[in-house]
Amino acid sequence: MKTILSSRRYHYLTRVSILVVTVALIAGMVGCGQPAQYSLTISTTEGGEITTPGEGTYSYDEGTAVPLVALPHTGYRFVKWTGDVSTIANVNAASTTITMNGNYSITANFIAQYTLAIDSTEGGHVTTPGEGTFKYDVGTVVDLVAEAEEGYKFLNWTGNIEVAANVSAASITITMDGDCTVTANFLPEHIYLDKIGPGLWGVGIGGQGIEAVVTEEGVVVNITSNPVDNPEAGPEPAFGAGGYCTYLLKGDFDIRMDYELTTWPKESGVRVGLSVEVPGVPHKIMNVERVGWGSSEWPHLPFREVYLVNFGDQIHAITSTDDLSGTLRICRQAEMLIGYHQTPEGWHELYRAEWSPEDVHVWFSTWSHEHLFGGKEVGVLMRTVEIVEPVP
Repeated sequence: MKTILSSRRYHYLTRVSILVVTVALIAGMVGCGQPAQYSLTISTTEGGEITTPGEGTYSYDEGTAVPLVALPHTGYRFVKWTGDVSTIANVNAASTTITMNGNYSITANFIAQYTLAIDSTEGGHVTTPGEGTFKYDVGTVVDLVAEAEEGYKFLNWTGNIEVAANVSAASITITMDGDCTVTANFLPEHIYLDKIGPGLWGVGIGGQGIEAVVTEEGVVVNITSNPVDNPEAGPEPAFGAGGYCTYLLKGDFDIRMDYELTTWPKESGVRVGLSVEVPGVPHKIMNVERVGWGSSEWPHLPFREVYLVNFGDQIHAITSTDDLSGTLRICRQAEMLIGYHQTPEGWHELYRAEWSPEDVHVWFSTWSHEHLFGGKEVGVLMRTVEIVEPVP
């Protein structure tokens, strides 16, 4: 059966259809004009901050290129961005962008840095990493290599280097756990000294009832009224204290030591001496001494205060004196060793003897023996030690 619509109804339905299509088109157009939005959550580790856009959570339209700027605090550096970083332009750059194609969470990472300041004394330089000021991340293990110039040798590293494995080695490592300052110290192959300095001289004490203190003036030795010998001092037990050079002396030399007898009773039995010795060779020794003999020593001599030279365990050149201060001196010239003491008129030669050119140990000391000691307190100041070369 065929149905025929009236003209009025037909036009009504046509208008309704057009309206429905129009609404649908408008709705579709409105939907196409609102892009998706995504969240960006930003955080940092210790040591810095985000200046753009800041820390927290932000919403951005899809496809937005968001600027990122990370700023390290003093003593830190920026490392990299971590997290959802697939659309970050450069994860290693503190200033970069991230493109919002999804929900992202990112972190700016910072690390602490410390300063290493390096220098050297005359006679060499630091080849690795060089000299100057360097910055390293915390925990970095840094190689240090010192190289001596011709005629010099490496002595040690000094500074706040508790983290160094061996300060006496020219090549070491340090771990950067804080700011650090180090100095590479060098010495001539033939030693030149003008004072008792750390690292070059050691101070030793033997026996009991002895005190030795290093001051700006030198080494102060005090002996009580009842000292006790060190039984391990050799074939003749003794007590005493003094300083010894940690390096062997080579070639010709001129060694001088100032002394002052600050507390010096009569017949003290105490010796103050400057000594050289070939290590490991028995009796290869020379002592130049200022001595206050004990009551049982050399009783046939009318004087008790003397200078003398002990060479090869034999006493030579006993010379009367009343000096309470002065200078002792030993020189080596070619194969001749000479001992002196100083007088108002100049140097007085006490004794000379042939001496082969082996390297020698040098020390200065104040000492005695229980059976010779006078039983009264003694005080001695051993001042500046000079090792000069060549001999004038």
